[in-house]
Parts: sequence; structure tokens; C-alpha cells
Amino acid sequence: MGSVRTKDSELPMAWLASNELAQDIATHSQGRGMGVTWLNHSSILRGEWDCLSQIDRIGIDGTFLQLLLAVRGIRMRRTSADMCIPQLLEIVPDATIALIGGPPGVAEMAGSRLNNVVFTADGYRGLSTVLSDPSGLRESLPNIVVLGLGASLQDRVLVQLRGLIPEATFITAGGWLDQLAGRDLYFPPWVHAIRMGWMLRLIREPRRLLRRYTLEAFKATQMSSMLVRRLVHVSEPGGTGVSLHGRVNTTGGDEFSTPANALLCREQSEKL
Repeated sequence: MGSVRTKDSELPMAWLASNELAQDIATHSQGRGMGVTWLNHSSILRGEWDCLSQIDRIGIDGTFLQLLLAVRGIRMRRTSADMCIPQLLEIVPDATIALIGGPPGVAEMAGSRLNNVVFTADGYRGLSTVLSDPSGLRESLPNIVVLGLGASLQDRVLVQLRGLIPEATFITAGGWLDQLAGRDLYFPPWVHAIRMGWMLRLIREPRRLLRRYTLEAFKATQMSSMLVRRLVHVSEPGGTGVSLHGRVNTTGGDEFSTPANALLCREQSEKL
């Protein structure tokens, strides 16, 4: 799998926050599984809130969504799948892994760079086969299932498959499988330190991402009040216990894995 060790003081805050999330997943998923996903300003526009309300941890991945939340009084540390998953696999090195997503061959190539991969399927025909007959996935006995699918789709698939394999931990990963299969180091360490991952991705994938960082950013800004309300509403009191991961306590301490109902109370008091 490979990783570069360095001092905590030299690591970007997003890496440290992702490590906190990885530790949280390792602790709380033992024996019972859980679901983990991320939102950015683009995916939150297409968020399927019924699905999101059934997912245990929601991380905020993307500087722009961080800014939109901060304007509404909610300070969040950024985490991401590409930083969290490798750290989780170091914490639980014996965990068996299933990879689902990407064009044909991508999951297999990504799997060749990891240990203990017991199942792979692409995000097209392979995914269709898994959804129609999940017995192969179930019989492979994965501890961790990584879903590298598009926004919203991966959340729907997570909820559907988790109901069939409740003891496994399901983690959405967006384009991480493509990144892992395509090159050893998609994001150089300095990129996260200066918060320019979005720029590097835009340079590498302009046709796919130009709309995200222009039109969708403008739309998310226009809809930010409603989106924030809906985000914190997915775990209102009496709900399913979803946690927004990485909230910064404005009194000075860090609150990782803060329940979203606490955010809801704050939202209601501020009458956003």
C-alpha cells in the first residue's frame, strides 16, 4: 500500500482530521459495520437526503463547502476519502476489502496496490451484477467495502448494500479508485498543505470539473441557506444518529464526530 511517514506538525490539518475520522471508523465499526460518505459543494446539490439520513458519518470534502458552512456559523475541518481510507487501512491492516467502481479494470488495478482485497467490480456492468445478485460480494466476507461511484449514486448503493451486509463498513470514495489505479501519488503532499487540490484536479480533468468549479459553485452559493438547513436536518432529534465529522468547537477545542443534532439546535437558535 505504501505511505510516507512524517511528523504531525508537518502534516496539513485535513490529513490530521482524516486520521481522526479513520480512528473513529475503526473504533465504531468493529463487529457491526457502518456507513461513511463525504459531501462537497457539487454533491450536496444532488444530495439524496433520505439516503444521507441513513449514513453514520458525513465528512465535508471541499474548501468551498467549508466556506459556505462557515458563513452560516458552522466551522468544519475538511476530510476526504483519499486521505482517510489509506489511514484506515493502516489502522486495521488485516481487514478484508471489496472495491466497487470505475470503468472496467480500474477496481482490479487499484486492488493490486492494496492488501487483502477479496472482491472487485467495475461501476457499470459489474455494479449492476452486484445489485441484482449480491451473493458474490456477501460470500467474499469483506470487512470494508469501498464504493468509487458518482455522487448520489454511491450513497444510494451504500444504503442498499449495507442492508444486505450490515456487518461490513461501507465507505464512498468518489474518484479515489481511479486515482489509485492511475498513479502512485495523485495528490503530492504540498497540495493539501496549501489547499489547492481543486486546482490540480481542474488542470488534470478540465472537461469533467470546469462546470463544478464555476456554475455549480455559483448555484451552491445561491442555495447555501437551504442546503445548510437540510444538511443539519438529516440528524434532527429522534433521527438516525448521523454525525457530521470534523466540526470545530468555536470555544477553542476540536469536536470530531459531533452529532448533527447539535448543529441543528444551533441552526434553529440562529434562525438561518
